[in-house]
Amino acid sequence: MFLKLRRARHLIFLFCVLLLAQKFSAQTYPVQATTILVPPFSGYLQDFANPTGQKLKLLLVFNDFNKPSYNVKIKFRLAGQNVSIQSKQFYFSGPITLTPGVPLELSGDDLAPILDDNNLNFSGINYNDYVQRKVLPEGFYTLCFTVYDNDNPLNIPVSAEACAFAWMSYCDPPFLNLPLCNSITPVTNPQQITFNWACGNAGCPSSIANTEYIFELFEIFPANQNPNNIVQSTIPIYTTTTQSTLFNYGITEPPLQFGREYCWRVKAKDVNGYDYFKNNGYSAVCKFTYGSNSGLLGSAIQLDLNAQAIRYNAAKFSWTPNNAFASYRLEYRKTGNSAWNWFGDNTTNASVVESDLEAITQYEARVRGIFANGDSADWSDVVNVTTPQKTPINCNDQSPAVSMQNFSALTSLMPNTKLQIGQFEMRVTSLQNTASPTGSYSGYGHVTMFGILNVHVQFTNILVGTDFIVYSGEVKAVSQGISNWVNAWQQNNFEYDTSYFYNGNIDTLYTDGNGNIVIVGVSGDTTLITGGYGNGALVTDSDGTQYVVNADGSVTPVTGAFLSYSTSPLSEKERSILKKALKLLKDDYALSTIENLKTTYETKKSAFNDAMSQRYSGLGLEYSETENQNSNAIVSEENSGFFVVVENKPGALNSTDQKHIDYKNAEFDLNVARIARAFARETNANIDIDLIGNYLKVETKTYRTFVADNLLQNKTEDEIAALVKEKGLVDLVKSSVKRKTTIK
Repeated sequence: MFLKLRRARHLIFLFCVLLLAQKFSAQTYPVQATTILVPPFSGYLQDFANPTGQKLKLLLVFNDFNKPSYNVKIKFRLAGQNVSIQSKQFYFSGPITLTPGVPLELSGDDLAPILDDNNLNFSGINYNDYVQRKVLPEGFYTLCFTVYDNDNPLNIPVSAEACAFAWMSYCDPPFLNLPLCNSITPVTNPQQITFNWACGNAGCPSSIANTEYIFELFEIFPANQNPNNIVQSTIPIYTTTTQSTLFNYGITEPPLQFGREYCWRVKAKDVNGYDYFKNNGYSAVCKFTYGSNSGLLGSAIQLDLNAQAIRYNAAKFSWTPNNAFASYRLEYRKTGNSAWNWFGDNTTNASVVESDLEAITQYEARVRGIFANGDSADWSDVVNVTTPQKTPINCNDQSPAVSMQNFSALTSLMPNTKLQIGQFEMRVTSLQNTASPTGSYSGYGHVTMFGILNVHVQFTNILVGTDFIVYSGEVKAVSQGISNWVNAWQQNNFEYDTSYFYNGNIDTLYTDGNGNIVIVGVSGDTTLITGGYGNGALVTDSDGTQYVVNADGSVTPVTGAFLSYSTSPLSEKERSILKKALKLLKDDYALSTIENLKTTYETKKSAFNDAMSQRYSGLGLEYSETENQNSNAIVSEENSGFFVVVENKPGALNSTDQKHIDYKNAEFDLNVARIARAFARETNANIDIDLIGNYLKVETKTYRTFVADNLLQNKTEDEIAALVKEKGLVDLVKSSVKRKTTIK
């Protein structure tokens, strides 16, 4: 019985609490206020006080019938987009007399005083900016009114806050329809061009009837300039104001010039001066060309394009020349994706050889003529060409012979072109002459070694054919020794504090103005390097081509030498690990090991020479051992450094005899051993160690990155040094023992 009584008391208490909460939450006010907003919503408060617009209404009803009338006053509040606007502390709009049971609607002139700038406090928005533009930022807003007793000296609300919600937005600027952007407008006689645009304020507070348009026409001369720059830097050749979205440009307007480029835009403007429109009312800028030579000449200037693969990384594109054109534009790209970018060249010749292609790859190409005034004809039909497979050439193979019977002189050569020299490729970095009627050129280039490290080479009077093959001449390494390599890349005066490696070949590199580096590969793919480039960045691709992105965003191609990935010295720990790795490398090739390899080399060499003597004797000829001597095959420890082994081509001999293979393998092993020992000598100065560390790659990572990753795995210096030796230095040394043919 006691438990039941206590439970009943608890229920009674809970019931009383709920009644009390309901009484407080449902407080009754003598005045009922309702705020009404009529879309579309404007960012102008003055629009809500417009007597003709009726955009904002406040409905008041006095519900106390014990009084014949009741005087009230009103306060206003707006909030949204970090903006707060409300009535000043001591300002009220009133008095307003209410009659019991009779609704009173306030709008237009009734609300004008409370929405007046002088009676409002502003927060989150600059008052001067608001007074000048009279517009709120786009976004979601709450507009509220509160009613107070006018005769009570205390500010006692007599209504609940009445709120309405609105999304305030600006009007879109006009959208340009005709002429189509980047189109060719046909020439008519008399002159007649129809310009048409669509209004962008159909759903905005500003009615179409209150909008006028300012039409502007500009001439782009010289051609191919950015239209957006033109409208900012020049005055229009014609402008007019109209309330129509259609304008006929006829014989009374300035005549347009045949073949010239023009651009136009339209500005929408509210006749009452309100700033209703985005982008200050301006449309996008649209460019068109007034007539074209192509349209006049038609099929008479159509070019027929032919394509032929001439080696694994090059193809020749040719067409019948046409005197109507001053030059031509050839473009090509990989097939398979229509979104890939086109790449190509401008030329005055009727053929182009593209020598930066990929093996076993299908490309599509097109060509068009360019008139003297810069106007372009239509593109030719697209043709396809597939490059063949690259013939694998081992280190011991002899260079394929070239025949002068197939020679056709290349009369023009530009830097960054790849040339085939025997079994190797050379990228031209600079030239003493870019034109030669006989195909003879001198200059500098680089040959890839150490994976991506490039030997700086000099070539003198090499004879280059239209197939980009070197038929004769001499190419030799310029720099020998680590200290000379340091001088080579320091002489460029490049400045950079970070570097990137691009896995592929770069076609185009630029900065986008937002601190990013944009790389376009030869296949058309685009890579964005974010994070900025600070005081400069070095970018290296798989082919060894390098670019320095300067601190101001400009890009400078690296020519004449190969830059280190970093210009900063190694840390003491990084040096210590690399020195230990070099010591391990040297221990692998002790002097006794080298002597044994030398004995094997001499034995194999002697056996090969004996076999050659017998073969020559059978032909009634005398064999000279000097025909197979290396001109620069071995270096001593005192003259160590980066180099290419230069070998004379052994005339017409192309023996596959096993003795020849054994001899060459023994020679290779001996060269690797001697170079490894010279490379790892203990007398390397810190600057040499730093240079090796900056160039070295271990398991596709830079040396510094590899060391940092392994230190995070708590590996010891000795453990890391063993990995650096085995997976970095050994490959580095072996890749250096390559033969570059001196063609005679």
